[in-house]
Amino acid sequence: MKTLLTTISVVLTIATLTPIAVHADEYNTRQARSYIRDAEYQMRQAENYRRDANSYRRTAESYRRQMDSYIKRNDTRNAETYRRRMQNDLDRAADYDRKAVQADSRAADYLNDAARALRR
Repeated sequence: MKTLLTTISVVLTIATLTPIAVHADEYNTRQARSYIRDAEYQMRQAENYRRDANSYRRTAESYRRQMDSYIKRNDTRNAETYRRRMQNDLDRAADYDRKAVQADSRAADYLNDAARALRR
């Protein structure tokens, strides 16, 4: 009788804890997938930031060539205007590079969170 009660209590314990464990496992898997989606989004954002930074660098190079042509013609007013535009675009490119690094860092954090969720 004592073994029967022990067996029943063990079976009931397993029966009640198994759905909780399965639910926790499903929850952790869903959490990990969510973190992975967030990481993918951040990686796409980083690529977009890099693309924008490269675009600003190309525009700055165009402004530099324009500035050089005005310098050759001794037109300092227009040369200064294009120097200022070039510098603004180089500053924007640096900002976008910084944003890309931050997005990469956030993506790495999300991937670490996903790995941690899967280990639970």
